[in-house]
Amino acid sequence: MNIVISKIKKHIENNYTQFIKNFLRLLECPSVSTDKEGIEKAVDVIVELLKEVGADVKTYKIDGGNPIIYGEIKGDKNSSIMFYDHYDVQPVDPLDRWISPPFKPRIEDDKIYARGASDDKGNLISRILAVKTLKDSLGELPVNVKFLFEGEEEIGSPSLPKFVINYKEQLKADVCIWEGGGFNKNGRPMIYLGAKGVIYVELRVKRRGDDLHSSWGTIIENPAWRLVSALSTIRDIKGRILIDGFYDEVIDDPEAEELISKINIDRSEIEAMTSNGELIEDLPLPDLLRRWLLSPTVNICGIYSGYVEKGQKTVLPSHGFAKLDIRIVPRMHPDRVLMLLKKHLAKFGFSDVEVEILNHGYPAARTSPNTPQVRLAKLVAEAVSSKEAVVFPNIAGSGPIYLITDILGQPCFSFGVNHPGSNIHAPNENLIINNFMKGILQCSLYLLNFDSWVRLGNAPYLNA
Repeated sequence: MNIVISKIKKHIENNYTQFIKNFLRLLECPSVSTDKEGIEKAVDVIVELLKEVGADVKTYKIDGGNPIIYGEIKGDKNSSIMFYDHYDVQPVDPLDRWISPPFKPRIEDDKIYARGASDDKGNLISRILAVKTLKDSLGELPVNVKFLFEGEEEIGSPSLPKFVINYKEQLKADVCIWEGGGFNKNGRPMIYLGAKGVIYVELRVKRRGDDLHSSWGTIIENPAWRLVSALSTIRDIKGRILIDGFYDEVIDDPEAEELISKINIDRSEIEAMTSNGELIEDLPLPDLLRRWLLSPTVNICGIYSGYVEKGQKTVLPSHGFAKLDIRIVPRMHPDRVLMLLKKHLAKFGFSDVEVEILNHGYPAARTSPNTPQVRLAKLVAEAVSSKEAVVFPNIAGSGPIYLITDILGQPCFSFGVNHPGSNIHAPNENLIINNFMKGILQCSLYLLNFDSWVRLGNAPYLNA
């Protein structure tokens, strides 16, 4: 066995218990960005761990937002790698669906159950531990390392754009490894090269006065019906968005199409990720993947109007609300999409439907699979897992990756520790411990090979 790889693997094995303890400490911090509980405690834990690996650490608050943690380990190395992760998590509701308390981590059947286990504390901790592994086992790092950890990703990263613009020079690196990625049910590594953009709005319909007896429904407008009627004009039963011009900026992407053609997963993996959700349209698998990953859409996140408790109450409500997220793909512009939505509602006679912008959003981003940084990620992931990697053009969800690719001008990709049954944003979120350990090794080997690969095209530390 290669002596360097042997040292790294031995270090990870010998520190298994301590690594898990570090992970559990962070999982015990609630850190829900919407209510800020546990945020400062989570920051303290992360700052302490970063200082333990020798990072120079600072925290920044932008316009009163949750702290952004920036850590840096400088050296005289030729190359720099930056890690982006977030320490904030989603709310835990519905709480009664959790088998155990969401912020009291439970270990069972090689899994850790806790809110934030996969999204995104597992990835965050694994990257700090990869740096620790290299420093402790080899005595130094082969590259300069930068850590960018935020606490507002789950609410749209409102502080991050200003931070990135203000500290653009400080954040320069040769690549950014973004949150996410992992291994599928067969142990194949999953690598993602970008994300869709997103806009979040609320449609509001209000009538003068208070709720009325439902008998007035014969002559008084019902905001709930008004809202449902407006929503029904936006999408057809096959999922196509009916807003004029919505798809005009969507163009063919040969690189993305080629990646789609090589994703040889089966339907059972889609079923696992969607809890066997019913398909909008039963299409061949390549078409399902293409629509899932490369198509924009408008989604109803929630509707509220009138009486929604148990039992009955005959009422004509005075208002109706619907929350929508709009996922967009490369070259679609958030401002234009919002303008088209408002024009669409007016065209169909719904000018009275108010469009409240809750998150103006951000554009999509994607890195070419042919960059040396991505090609090395694939080599390393396959060396660690002994299986062919599945490379996706992007995640179907969203993240402000454009700040890295467009503002900083860096390649950016995701590989990490998650799995399709992680239950991200859902009750009983979990992480497979073996994936966590593989993620530490995977990240360690990427750092170890990076400089030689980008300068000389050689990756000397892959085969054990």
